[in-house]
Amino acid sequence: MRGKIKHFFSSLIARKKNQKVPLKYSKYGTWALLKMTIRLGGETVKSFWVRHRVASRLIALFMLLVILFGLYNELWRAQKTESKYNIGRVQNLLPRTMDLFSQKLTRSDDGSYSYNQGYTAGNVDASGQISGPKFTADFSSDTNAKVRIGDPSNNVDVNITTDFNVDYPLKNENRVVYPIKTKDAAIIYTLQASRVKEDIILYSFSGDVVSFTFNLDLNEAMQARLESDGSVSVYGVDSVLLGQVSTSTSDDEELLSKARQNANKDKLLFTIPKPYVLESYGLSNVAKSWYSLENNKLTVHASGLAQATYPLSIDPTIYIETAAKLMRGNNETNTDFDVDNELIQKSQTSGAR
Repeated sequence: MRGKIKHFFSSLIARKKNQKVPLKYSKYGTWALLKMTIRLGGETVKSFWVRHRVASRLIALFMLLVILFGLYNELWRAQKTESKYNIGRVQNLLPRTMDLFSQKLTRSDDGSYSYNQGYTAGNVDASGQISGPKFTADFSSDTNAKVRIGDPSNNVDVNITTDFNVDYPLKNENRVVYPIKTKDAAIIYTLQASRVKEDIILYSFSGDVVSFTFNLDLNEAMQARLESDGSVSVYGVDSVLLGQVSTSTSDDEELLSKARQNANKDKLLFTIPKPYVLESYGLSNVAKSWYSLENNKLTVHASGLAQATYPLSIDPTIYIETAAKLMRGNNETNTDFDVDNELIQKSQTSGAR
């Protein structure tokens, strides 16, 4: 092999000095040329190592440090991400879990989650359990978590997508946990009967002021508004135009679209109350939170965090209005209403159906 390399490069030198000397590349196959190139590279490195001992060792040390740093960084990031899924340390900031709701949260093969799949308005099961969840929801496994919240009564959805990157979701009882990649933080969605309680958990200090932006994907029949009390409401057109309306021609579809765009949007569909900051002892007396809304970009702001204690929660919650009305409107006798868990159950001794 060494003789072949010498002959090959001697031919190159001779050709440079005397263009009449032919260089017969064809006598070497591709594999032979590749092996010679690898061997030449090895000889070059060996020669450099012998002639420049100090420089060689410094380069080798630098490369070793780069490799070790890369391995350490990956292990550190993996451990950091794993710790964000461990929400045992923030249980006091979250609503208590509920087995009934946990059973409704299922995982798909692609890593996404569905809540109350297959529910339609008016469902009542044989056990007399009429509370159950009154809405549906889906949680994607994308890096920009897409959450779909469905109102079966009005046949409409609101889609909320993070404007920042998250890791894959994991189920914890009736909760879905998304670690936030750029901060020591996580989003925890707790699924209940008529609401999705969202907690933005900050495990450690990351600035006196923080903000998290979410994109609201609403159809043309819906509109989000920032209310004077600091809450956000999503309104829709009249029920006749809302939801899935059948059209037979493209002209009909265009007329429906224009009607939805021009109609008054005054039917309350979803409510997102004013957010607040929760510390281990209760509502924070040093930090505050508020919304801004522009072009369907909803941003949750929080300030005064330098004086707060950690971990803490910034709490936006989404109520599905028709589901909430069903919960509040049940005034039958022998009916218990657990406010904390939004659970209504008819007494089994009652003749009610």
